[in-house]
Parts: sequence; structure tokens; C-alpha cells
Amino acid sequence: KQQPGDEDPRRGIRSRTKRGWQTASLSATKRRGHWQATSVSARFRAERNECVAPLITMELGKPYQEALNETTTAAEMFEWAAEETRRLYGRIIPARTPGYRLSVERVPVGPVAGFSGWNAPLITPSRKIAGALGAGCSVIMKPAEATPAAWHDGRS
Repeated sequence: KQQPGDEDPRRGIRSRTKRGWQTASLSATKRRGHWQATSVSARFRAERNECVAPLITMELGKPYQEALNETTTAAEMFEWAAEETRRLYGRIIPARTPGYRLSVERVPVGPVAGFSGWNAPLITPSRKIAGALGAGCSVIMKPAEATPAAWHDGRS
């Protein structure tokens, strides 16, 4: 098990510049169609708990079991959001004027920007990301500068 202070888990993780965020935004916009076309059940797959928990422990100093619980809870948020997306159908609203019907249709609105605090580096962003992806929107997530490793996928 890794312990806080064993090594710097942020090594190799680059900060984004303004241009980097613009590139991320453009990429998310391009991927929007992919998320819209992906089935709800396929949008959410939880894995890598054992890889992410040590990073949370190293960065934040949480006990390993608590970090592991955080990764599980984050995955459960995605599962919950996936189930909720089954209820994304529209509805018909009675109109005030006879002969008219009003309808509500739920559609993805585009890329979503998410920002994360340091104290729950996986749970808080998962709440934001799960709902957005479930609705078919792409997401740009900015992790807290103090705890970016939980979101780092090794492809810096």
C-alpha cells in the first residue's frame, strides 16, 4: 500500500494553459456525437478502483480503505445516473389554448465544464460527470490543482 509522502503522484501531470483548455473544449465538442450515439448502459463502466485508490491516498492522505471506498462510491454514482437516464423521456403538458399541445423533449445541450474541489477528488466530480454523460453531453473536467492524480489516466 502506498502511504502519503511516499512519492509525488502528480509527477508527469501537466497543467492546462488557456490554449490547452480551448483544445479540450474543441475535443469535447467533437465527441458530443459519440456520447449521444452510445447506449446508456455502455456510457457507464466502473473499473480501476485498485489503481485510483492509492493515488488518492498519496495525494490527500486519506487512509487506503477510505480512498477505496471513495472509488467505489464514485462508480456507484455512475451506475445510479445510468439508471436515471432511463427516465429521460419527454412529456406532454396541457396547453391553455384548446387544440394545442405542448411537449418537452430532453436533448443533450453540448459540452459541460466541471470543476472539482480537493477534499473529495473522485466523488464530487463523479456527481457532475455522471449526469452529464448520462444525458449525452461530453465533459471537460478540471481537477483541483492540489489533487489531480485521481483523474490522470497515465497518458500525459
